[in-house]
Amino acid sequence: MKLGENIKINCHSSICIDGDIYFDPFKIERRQQPAKIIFITHPHFDHLDLESIDNIISPDTVIVCSTPCKEKLPYKNKIIA
Repeated sequence: MKLGENIKINCHSSICIDGDIYFDPFKIERRQQPAKIIFITHPHFDHLDLESIDNIISPDTVIVCSTPCKEKLPYKNKIIA
């Protein structure tokens, strides 16, 4: 579903803004434009989906999340918690 020119709902609560700012990536099944920023609101499987993150992460991506999310993520050097 497209909400506007720059906002897209990927699936469930997964939202993408401007093609490179992601909130709670979920069910992103193929490589997408690399994310500048990924926000993860909490560590439930449908908000913190490692396969989806792998499909949008790049060397320049920053992840913003809570400590419980940080503990589940393998990308420690990219996280602001």
